[in-house]
Amino acid sequence: LRAKLGKLKSENTALNGGKEKAKYTRIKTDNDENVLAFVREKNEKKVVYIANLSTNPINVKMEMSGKFTNYMTGKEMELTANQATNLFPFQYYILTE
Repeated sequence: LRAKLGKLKSENTALNGGKEKAKYTRIKTDNDENVLAFVREKNEKKVVYIANLSTNPINVKMEMSGKFTNYMTGKEMELTANQATNLFPFQYYILTE
C-alpha cells in the first residue's frame, strides 16, 4: 500500500507540494461532517479523494462529476453531480483522471 501511494505521489503532479504546489479544492457534499472529499490539480492532472470518516455506512451526494480510475483497484468509476454514492465505515476512494 505504501509503495503504491508513494508511486502516485512521485508520478502525479496533482500531488506536488512546495513552492509550486498543486491546487487544493474541497468538494461540497451533503454530509460534510462525516465525509472528507477534495480534488488536487496541477498540469492537467487530477486526484480526487473521497472518504467516509464515520463508523456508519452512509449515502453521500457530491458536487463532482467526471470519469475516473480508482487508483487502488484500477477500475473505472464515473461520478455524476449529486449522484448518491454508498460508502462503508472508513471507506475511501483515491481517483485519478
